[in-house]
Amino acid sequence: MKLSRRHAQFLYLCLLALAMSCATAFANTFVRSGFEPGFVRLWLRGWAISFVVALPTLLFVAPIARAVSDVLTGTRR
Repeated sequence: MKLSRRHAQFLYLCLLALAMSCATAFANTFVRSGFEPGFVRLWLRGWAISFVVALPTLLFVAPIARAVSDVLTGTRR
């Protein structure tokens, strides 16, 4: 299955949001609770909340960040 460039970019941002929210939720849960009983449940709950915040944020911020980096580096896409 071949994706269009637009769909590939959306998939990339979804995967990035999953990975970053997973790592951030893990770190925050560990710092707050340590490896106590119920850690996995707390981490997965935090991950779900983090992903709901991360995906729309990435979808909004990515084009702005790309435009700013293009201006700063003198490149155009």
